[in-house]
Amino acid sequence: LNSSKAGIIGSVSALFYRNQSKRVIYTVHGWVFDETLGKVTAFMYKILEKLSTRLKTDIILLSKKEFSTACDKLKIPKNKLHFIPLGIPNPQHILSREEAKAQIQSYLQNTKLSSKAFTIGIIANLYHTKGIDIHLQALSRFPKAELEKTQTLILGDGPEREKLLRLSEKLNLKNYVHFLGFIDKAARLLPAFDLSAIPSRKEGSPYILKEAISRHVPVLISKVGDAEEYITHK
Repeated sequence: LNSSKAGIIGSVSALFYRNQSKRVIYTVHGWVFDETLGKVTAFMYKILEKLSTRLKTDIILLSKKEFSTACDKLKIPKNKLHFIPLGIPNPQHILSREEAKAQIQSYLQNTKLSSKAFTIGIIANLYHTKGIDIHLQALSRFPKAELEKTQTLILGDGPEREKLLRLSEKLNLKNYVHFLGFIDKAARLLPAFDLSAIPSRKEGSPYILKEAISRHVPVLISKVGDAEEYITHK
Protein backbone atom coordinates (compact mmCIF):
# COMPACT_ATOMS: atom_id res chain seq x y z
CA LEU A 1 0.00 0.00 0.00
CA ASN A 2 1.24 3.52 -0.87
CA SER A 3 -0.11 6.88 0.36
CA SER A 4 -2.44 7.62 3.26
CA LYS A 5 -5.78 6.94 1.57
CA ALA A 6 -4.61 3.64 0.09
CA GLY A 7 -3.00 2.77 3.42
CA ILE A 8 -6.23 3.24 5.34
CA ILE A 9 -8.64 1.73 2.77
CA GLY A 10 -6.28 -1.14 1.91
CA SER A 11 -5.79 -2.04 5.55
CA VAL A 12 -9.54 -2.26 6.12
CA SER A 13 -10.08 -4.28 2.94
CA ALA A 14 -7.47 -6.78 4.15
CA LEU A 15 -9.93 -7.77 6.88
CA PHE A 16 -11.95 -9.55 4.21
CA TYR A 17 -8.98 -11.56 2.95
CA ARG A 18 -9.10 -14.78 4.93
CA ASN A 19 -5.59 -16.09 4.28
CA GLN A 20 -3.98 -16.24 7.72
CA SER A 21 -0.46 -15.76 6.33
CA LYS A 22 -1.34 -12.45 4.66
CA ARG A 23 0.97 -9.47 5.10
CA VAL A 24 -0.15 -5.87 4.74
CA ILE A 25 2.88 -3.77 3.75
CA TYR A 26 2.55 0.01 3.78
CA THR A 27 5.07 2.56 2.50
CA VAL A 28 4.75 6.05 3.99
CA HIS A 29 5.38 8.91 1.56
CA GLY A 30 5.08 11.65 4.16
CA TRP A 31 2.49 11.59 6.96
CA VAL A 32 -0.58 13.38 5.62
CA PHE A 33 -1.49 14.90 9.01
CA ASP A 34 1.77 16.88 8.89
CA GLU A 35 0.59 18.72 5.78
CA THR A 36 -1.01 22.17 5.83
CA LEU A 37 -4.49 20.91 6.62
CA GLY A 38 -7.20 22.21 8.91
CA LYS A 39 -6.88 21.05 12.52
CA VAL A 40 -9.96 18.81 12.32
CA THR A 41 -8.84 17.15 9.06
CA ALA A 42 -5.31 16.63 10.35
CA PHE A 43 -6.62 15.14 13.61
CA MET A 44 -8.95 12.81 11.67
CA TYR A 45 -6.08 11.53 9.49
CA LYS A 46 -3.88 11.05 12.54
CA ILE A 47 -6.53 8.91 14.26
CA LEU A 48 -7.21 6.89 11.09
CA GLU A 49 -3.48 6.28 10.55
CA LYS A 50 -3.11 5.18 14.14
CA LEU A 51 -6.11 2.84 14.08
CA SER A 52 -5.27 1.28 10.69
CA THR A 53 -1.75 0.55 11.95
CA ARG A 54 -3.21 -2.39 13.89
CA LEU A 55 -4.16 -4.01 10.57
CA LYS A 56 -0.74 -3.54 8.96
CA THR A 57 2.05 -6.06 9.42
CA ASP A 58 4.94 -3.96 8.06
CA ILE A 59 5.42 -0.22 7.63
CA ILE A 60 8.27 1.15 5.49
CA LEU A 61 9.61 4.62 6.33
CA LEU A 62 11.75 6.52 3.83
CA SER A 63 13.21 9.05 6.25
CA LYS A 64 14.38 9.34 9.85
CA LYS A 65 11.81 12.08 10.40
CA GLU A 66 8.94 9.79 9.34
CA PHE A 67 10.36 7.04 11.56
CA SER A 68 10.41 9.40 14.57
CA THR A 69 6.81 10.47 13.88
CA ALA A 70 5.72 6.83 13.73
CA CYS A 71 7.31 6.16 17.12
CA ASP A 72 6.58 9.40 18.96
CA LYS A 73 3.22 10.61 17.60
CA LEU A 74 1.54 7.39 16.52
CA LYS A 75 3.16 5.06 19.08
CA ILE A 76 3.58 2.31 16.47
CA PRO A 77 5.47 -0.74 17.78
CA LYS A 78 9.03 -0.67 16.46
CA ASN A 79 8.86 -4.30 15.33
CA LYS A 80 6.46 -3.16 12.57
CA LEU A 81 8.72 -0.38 11.34
CA HIS A 82 11.40 -0.64 8.65
CA PHE A 83 13.61 2.35 7.76
CA ILE A 84 14.57 1.97 4.08
CA PRO A 85 15.80 5.27 2.55
CA LEU A 86 15.38 5.79 -1.17
CA GLY A 87 18.29 4.82 -3.36
CA ILE A 88 18.97 5.86 -6.92
CA PRO A 89 21.10 4.18 -9.58
CA ASN A 90 24.40 5.76 -10.57
CA PRO A 91 23.89 7.81 -13.76
CA GLN A 92 25.29 5.86 -16.70
CA HIS A 93 25.97 8.90 -18.85
CA ILE A 94 25.90 12.44 -17.48
CA LEU A 95 25.35 15.09 -20.12
CA SER A 96 27.67 18.05 -20.21
CA ARG A 97 26.18 21.45 -19.46
CA GLU A 98 26.29 22.33 -23.16
CA GLU A 99 24.61 19.06 -24.20
CA ALA A 100 21.86 19.44 -21.60
CA LYS A 101 21.18 23.07 -22.60
CA ALA A 102 21.05 22.11 -26.27
CA GLN A 103 18.45 19.43 -25.54
CA ILE A 104 16.36 21.85 -23.50
CA GLN A 105 16.56 24.43 -26.30
CA SER A 106 15.11 21.82 -28.68
CA TYR A 107 11.95 21.69 -26.53
CA LEU A 108 11.47 25.47 -26.69
CA GLN A 109 9.84 26.55 -29.94
CA ASN A 110 9.90 30.33 -30.00
CA THR A 111 12.22 31.14 -27.12
CA LYS A 112 15.99 31.44 -27.16
CA LEU A 113 17.67 30.48 -23.90
CA SER A 114 20.22 32.92 -22.54
CA SER A 115 23.72 31.50 -22.27
CA LYS A 116 24.63 34.03 -19.56
CA ALA A 117 21.54 33.99 -17.31
CA PHE A 118 21.58 32.13 -13.99
CA THR A 119 19.43 29.08 -14.75
CA ILE A 120 17.01 27.77 -12.11
CA GLY A 121 15.42 24.43 -12.91
CA ILE A 122 12.32 22.82 -11.45
CA ILE A 123 11.47 19.22 -12.34
CA ALA A 124 8.04 18.36 -10.92
CA ASN A 125 4.49 17.37 -11.69
CA LEU A 126 2.43 20.54 -11.63
CA TYR A 127 0.37 19.94 -8.50
CA HIS A 128 -0.46 22.43 -5.74
CA THR A 129 1.74 20.56 -3.26
CA LYS A 130 4.79 21.13 -5.48
CA GLY A 131 4.72 24.84 -4.67
CA ILE A 132 5.57 26.18 -8.13
CA ASP A 133 3.40 29.22 -7.33
CA ILE A 134 5.64 29.90 -4.31
CA HIS A 135 8.66 30.03 -6.60
CA LEU A 136 6.86 32.43 -8.96
CA GLN A 137 5.85 34.71 -6.09
CA ALA A 138 9.46 34.72 -4.86
CA LEU A 139 10.76 35.64 -8.32
CA SER A 140 8.28 38.53 -8.53
CA ARG A 141 10.02 40.12 -5.53
CA PHE A 142 13.39 40.27 -7.30
CA PRO A 143 14.55 43.74 -8.34
CA LYS A 144 14.15 43.94 -12.11
CA ALA A 145 17.91 44.24 -12.66
CA GLU A 146 18.41 40.92 -10.81
CA LEU A 147 15.42 39.20 -12.38
CA GLU A 148 16.79 39.93 -15.86
CA LYS A 149 19.89 37.90 -14.97
CA THR A 150 17.83 34.74 -14.29
CA GLN A 151 15.75 32.22 -16.21
CA THR A 152 13.58 29.51 -14.68
CA LEU A 153 12.90 26.29 -16.59
CA ILE A 154 9.93 24.24 -15.38
CA LEU A 155 9.94 20.66 -16.63
CA GLY A 156 6.69 18.83 -15.96
CA ASP A 157 2.96 18.88 -16.51
CA GLY A 158 -0.19 18.54 -14.44
CA PRO A 159 -3.53 20.07 -13.44
CA GLU A 160 -2.01 23.35 -12.20
CA ARG A 161 -0.41 24.21 -15.55
CA GLU A 162 -2.95 26.76 -16.81
CA LYS A 163 -3.25 28.38 -13.39
CA LEU A 164 0.54 28.73 -13.17
CA LEU A 165 0.76 30.15 -16.68
CA ARG A 166 -1.80 32.81 -15.75
CA LEU A 167 0.05 33.59 -12.52
CA SER A 168 3.34 33.91 -14.40
CA GLU A 169 1.74 36.40 -16.79
CA LYS A 170 0.04 38.31 -13.96
CA LEU A 171 3.40 38.69 -12.19
CA ASN A 172 5.11 39.83 -15.41
CA LEU A 173 7.42 36.82 -15.44
CA LYS A 174 6.63 35.57 -18.91
CA ASN A 175 10.09 36.47 -20.23
CA TYR A 176 11.90 34.82 -17.33
CA VAL A 177 9.92 31.59 -16.73
CA HIS A 178 9.56 28.86 -19.34
CA PHE A 179 7.18 25.91 -19.05
CA LEU A 180 8.57 23.01 -21.08
CA GLY A 181 5.86 20.44 -20.29
CA PHE A 182 6.46 16.76 -19.63
CA ILE A 183 9.89 15.46 -20.66
CA ASP A 184 10.70 11.79 -20.33
CA LYS A 185 13.71 11.08 -18.08
CA ALA A 186 13.99 14.80 -17.33
CA ALA A 187 16.66 14.28 -14.65
CA ARG A 188 19.26 13.76 -17.38
CA LEU A 189 18.91 17.51 -18.09
CA LEU A 190 19.92 18.57 -14.57
CA PRO A 191 23.44 19.63 -15.67
CA ALA A 192 21.82 22.55 -17.53
CA PHE A 193 20.80 24.09 -14.20
CA ASP A 194 22.85 26.38 -11.98
CA LEU A 195 20.33 25.59 -9.24
CA SER A 196 17.69 22.89 -8.83
CA ALA A 197 14.70 24.34 -6.93
CA ILE A 198 12.21 22.20 -5.00
CA PRO A 199 9.71 24.69 -3.50
CA SER A 200 7.28 21.99 -2.33
CA ARG A 201 4.67 22.40 0.37
CA LYS A 202 4.84 18.69 1.10
CA GLU A 203 7.21 15.85 0.25
CA GLY A 204 8.10 12.48 1.62
CA SER A 205 11.51 11.72 0.16
CA PRO A 206 11.80 13.63 -3.13
CA TYR A 207 13.61 11.60 -5.77
CA ILE A 208 14.73 14.66 -7.69
CA LEU A 209 16.70 15.84 -4.61
CA LYS A 210 18.85 12.71 -4.72
CA GLU A 211 19.22 12.93 -8.50
CA ALA A 212 20.41 16.56 -8.30
CA ILE A 213 22.94 15.70 -5.60
CA SER A 214 24.24 12.75 -7.61
CA ARG A 215 24.89 15.11 -10.52
CA HIS A 216 26.54 17.74 -8.29
CA VAL A 217 23.85 20.36 -8.93
CA PRO A 218 23.19 22.80 -6.04
CA VAL A 219 19.72 22.43 -4.50
CA LEU A 220 17.35 24.93 -2.90
CA ILE A 221 14.52 23.05 -1.16
CA SER A 222 11.74 23.83 1.30
CA LYS A 223 11.96 22.36 4.78
CA VAL A 224 9.87 19.31 3.85
CA GLY A 225 10.16 15.54 4.09
CA ASP A 226 13.70 14.29 4.55
CA ALA A 227 15.34 17.42 3.07
CA GLU A 228 17.26 18.14 6.27
CA GLU A 229 18.83 14.69 6.13
CA TYR A 230 20.56 15.67 2.88
CA ILE A 231 20.84 19.46 2.90
CA THR A 232 22.57 21.51 5.60
CA HIS A 233 21.28 25.05 6.01
CA LYS A 234 24.09 27.61 5.72
